[in-house]
Amino acid sequence: MGASFVMPENDSFTQTIYFGSAPKPVDDSLSVFCSGWRGGVAPAGVPVSISSPHDFATGGVLAGALAVARGFLRVSGLSSRSLEAPQGISLWRPDLNWLDSAADGPELESLPKALWMLGLGHLGQANLWNIGLLPYQSPKDATFLLQDFDTVVRGNYSSQLLCEQNNIGRKKTRICSEWLEGRGFNTIVTERPFDETTKRTADEPFIACCGFDAAKPRRILENAGFDLIVECALGADAARFDRIILHTFPDARRQPADIWAKDHQPEPDQRLVEAFRTKEDCGILAETLAKQAVSSSFVGAIAGALVTGEILRAFNGGVRCELIQMQVRQNDLPSVVLKEEIYAVRAARSGFCQTFLQQILAI
Repeated sequence: MGASFVMPENDSFTQTIYFGSAPKPVDDSLSVFCSGWRGGVAPAGVPVSISSPHDFATGGVLAGALAVARGFLRVSGLSSRSLEAPQGISLWRPDLNWLDSAADGPELESLPKALWMLGLGHLGQANLWNIGLLPYQSPKDATFLLQDFDTVVRGNYSSQLLCEQNNIGRKKTRICSEWLEGRGFNTIVTERPFDETTKRTADEPFIACCGFDAAKPRRILENAGFDLIVECALGADAARFDRIILHTFPDARRQPADIWAKDHQPEPDQRLVEAFRTKEDCGILAETLAKQAVSSSFVGAIAGALVTGEILRAFNGGVRCELIQMQVRQNDLPSVVLKEEIYAVRAARSGFCQTFLQQILAI
């Protein structure tokens, strides 16, 4: 089959994205650059040097999702900020400029052997997609415990990376399990809420990835007995849907019970209220629609890459990020809080798998 090249017409509502350098780019176009640990975009025609011997899928997911996000923000009019210089992220050192040599990480050697995936909606599926694309030498040696009680609805198809149109009405755990087992991984499914009675026991995973969209289950994250929790959340309205906040627990400066002490009730975006308003309604319908969370698959993919990068650093001698905050439409570096500890010790009890890259090097 393959792909076909289509020359876009002169339309302000299009975005041209090039992979690598473009000798004669069209106006307002972007170029994608990536290695294993780094991914970013630049105005097409702006030279970028990101040569690295270390290559795996996560940096490419990050770069591609950033390009789609920047293009969407431009053509939708949600952001007036233009991309005037290269913008990217180092998954090895999110606190550094992604183009610095120190931002390139080492050869990928170790991958998680067992993970507990809490929540399998927008963020949970993005986490799985990123982790499932890692170069496992033997996927059958890795196990994912999948916990969610939700069912796929029609609206999930456009934002959740593992959902297809024929999945409507099915449990999200089953869809994620099929995708993982199709790639050779082992799965364990639990279709009940995460609550005060949820405790890690025996040989269950010591590391949890959390993709909840509510405060209540987040408050009790440290009560389940995990050695490491990587929690991520997104903004919910049109002004903040591309905002990403990542926390790691336990032993952080702030505990989940303090961060999410109250249930947040979203205020309606007045611009959306007016957009949804009709002559006949009394405003209730418009306000209800405006309170609905805004989500997009490309922002989820960026967040999933950040979560995956956090786990990879723990298994490959990197630094722990206690907090990462960013908004895609901003051209600034992510705001990062590092925690001083030997990260590999925290991940040790979880066990690890070798990478396919190590097998190639051995040959």
